[in-house]
Amino acid sequence: MQVFYTVVVEAWHDQFGNRSVSDPSNVIARVLHAGRLLPSYRWQNVSSSFRGTHFSIRFRVVCDRNYYGPRCDVLCKKSDNPIIGHYACDDNGSRVCLDGWEGESCDKAKCSEACQEGRGYCDKPYECRCHLGWKGTECHQCQTYPGCLHGYCIHAWQCICHQDWSGSHCNIDNHYCQRYSPCKNGGTCAYDEVTNYTCSCPQGFGGVNCAHTVCYDGYCLNNGLCVMSAGRRSCRCRRGFDGHRCQNAEVTCGHGVCRNNGTCRRDGGNIRCLCRPGFKGDWCEVEMAECQSNPCKHGGVCRDRVNGYHCECRTGYGGKSCELSLDPCIGFRCFNHGSCISTAIGFTPSCLCRPEFTGQRCESPLDPCVGIYCLHGGTCLRIGNTEFQCACANEYTGSVCQIPPPSVVCKDQPCLHGGTCRRTHEGNMMCACAPGFRGALCESQVPVAALSTIADVVDDGAGEEDTLTPPQEGPKNLQVPNDSVCLHICRAAIALWVTVCTTVTVLLRYT
Repeated sequence: MQVFYTVVVEAWHDQFGNRSVSDPSNVIARVLHAGRLLPSYRWQNVSSSFRGTHFSIRFRVVCDRNYYGPRCDVLCKKSDNPIIGHYACDDNGSRVCLDGWEGESCDKAKCSEACQEGRGYCDKPYECRCHLGWKGTECHQCQTYPGCLHGYCIHAWQCICHQDWSGSHCNIDNHYCQRYSPCKNGGTCAYDEVTNYTCSCPQGFGGVNCAHTVCYDGYCLNNGLCVMSAGRRSCRCRRGFDGHRCQNAEVTCGHGVCRNNGTCRRDGGNIRCLCRPGFKGDWCEVEMAECQSNPCKHGGVCRDRVNGYHCECRTGYGGKSCELSLDPCIGFRCFNHGSCISTAIGFTPSCLCRPEFTGQRCESPLDPCVGIYCLHGGTCLRIGNTEFQCACANEYTGSVCQIPPPSVVCKDQPCLHGGTCRRTHEGNMMCACAPGFRGALCESQVPVAALSTIADVVDDGAGEEDTLTPPQEGPKNLQVPNDSVCLHICRAAIALWVTVCTTVTVLLRYT
């Protein structure tokens, strides 16, 4: 729609100063000016001279608040909230995202380049929030899983052991036994995941480091009772036996004389015991220690057996003497299609889970509602293992309950001239205008011919300028300079600001 105007300015001679004119012969000068009005924040100047009289007209047209464009028909209302967006409006009514926001609706917070996707995210401009397993101001540092003592990570939740350390938490010193030799009295040192080492004590010794003398089965012969006193052991013998270990008895082969199922034989006035394989001693009381030669490899723990030994191998090794390297994933199950991997020294298996599962063996599904915020009192509901749905309250709709109901959108009844407020599918407001009106708020009437406005200027000889107040029914969106006089064109909804640059008194007459 284009708006045209016509201004007729007349200068009259007013001899008596009664500010009224009627005789056409008193007309001093008349100026006629026509043109087209376009919305602009710049003032437009129009000048004209006639018979020694100079007229200057200064005016501008601006759109209503939140309206832009050459026809003032582009609606743009600046916003700074998470539902509608964060933007201002340029001179054409286009959205201009505020600093730190981007996207078509200016609702996506900007992240710094260092806040890598997959490690961190932003819900406020340039505030990097780290995913689990990452840390640092830009989420560039991985985190080891809890309890990792002497390890490091390359990716989130890893524990890769430093040199000379092993175990699922890198807490086992691989050289503790060789470095400190903690086991005394011939004890055998082996690695332990909890205490770094354990000592397998020889018979007759006990304690953490095999430093204490202890009783043991078979020390006292002939069913004597072993007792400890002041750190020393002694035997209480049964009737018919004596000696430090109750080893002296009547020269007879009675039941139980030979220990560990040894066979008693008389030899003149003495007796002797024929021991079974794996035992020795006068009474077959000593079990032969096959473990003294440390036959178990790779930190395996040796256990004496009758006429032999048994190796308790560390994870990842097997064979009679733990000499074989094994796949740590054999027999180790990862649930929900997880993959078994071995990432740390010590052949400790672990599970690489699919994105929707977690846990040491991928046994726990992730909650898809974590990090989801249903707006306006909505509740996040879990659907299966990976999907979610917002149950909205108070008639709100949308994927996260972001679309308000018509009762909220049209709460203030913004539509003018009998227009009907409705809600769009996107949750915005629109007006259905009554016949004869149009515009985003039905604020514009179908245009009619503009009326002209005539300003009468009468010379009263005073040499001063009088500024009159514009009519009250004029538009509220136009601005008046302090030194101007307003001429009003009511039909075109336009106001002109006129400065008369002659030494005459200005008298305005509106038609």
